[in-house]
Amino acid sequence: MDGRNSTGIRGWLDARTPAWRDRIEVVAIDPSATFRSALETALPAARISVDHWHLVRLANLMVTKVRQRVAQETKGHRGRKDDTRLGPPHAAAPCRGPAVRTCRAPPRPRLRSR
Repeated sequence: MDGRNSTGIRGWLDARTPAWRDRIEVVAIDPSATFRSALETALPAARISVDHWHLVRLANLMVTKVRQRVAQETKGHRGRKDDTRLGPPHAAAPCRGPAVRTCRAPPRPRLRSR
């Protein structure tokens, strides 16, 4: 398909036979208003769905925005490494810094060779 505009999408769909277009029931797209408007015009009977990857990405972006806004409102700044309200230092990465020797997994038992 040439371009990411409604003219390119409509042109691509118009090049298909009406029988082919009539068999389409569901279309999965990225959340683009351009795609949506072209598909609604060219395939009026098809249901339009946002694909899983883009949906999860948008949800994660929204969670990040809320988390950042709440941190800014409650603390007046972004999180700091030594902020005790976030939990013990190095809680996210316990095997870094001076405690690296104590957090290593025990050594694996050696297999006996025959």
